[in-house]
Amino acid sequence: MAPTGGGVLRALVLRPAGPGVTAESLGRTTLTIAFDGRETVRAPLSRLFARPAGARAVRALPIEASDDGSLTLRFPMPFAERARVAVEGAGAARLRATAAVVAAPFDAATTRVLHARWTGPIATDLRVA
Repeated sequence: MAPTGGGVLRALVLRPAGPGVTAESLGRTTLTIAFDGRETVRAPLSRLFARPAGARAVRALPIEASDDGSLTLRFPMPFAERARVAVEGAGAARLRATAAVVAAPFDAATTRVLHARWTGPIATDLRVA
């Protein structure tokens, strides 16, 4: 998905297919990103995009969760050799989506790498009171 030999992921966009996004499907779907063979991002989509059931759209420069269900990360994500992005679902409420990555050449030798990790359980029943 990304150029080899160093670069930066400028944006990652997930667009749901089918019936749409539910709190359950977001809670059971994990985004994993590995840079140069080292996993640095692993989090449920509901937590990463601040999108529990009934939540309003989130619109900020680095993260966007639109009313149409599109999820966008705009953190600059540099890597020295390669980047691997995976979306993993569990259970019957799997999220079906297409993904697009915007990548560009970049000298990542002296940059920091994005880290995001959810350490709690993967929620399957999220509600806003």
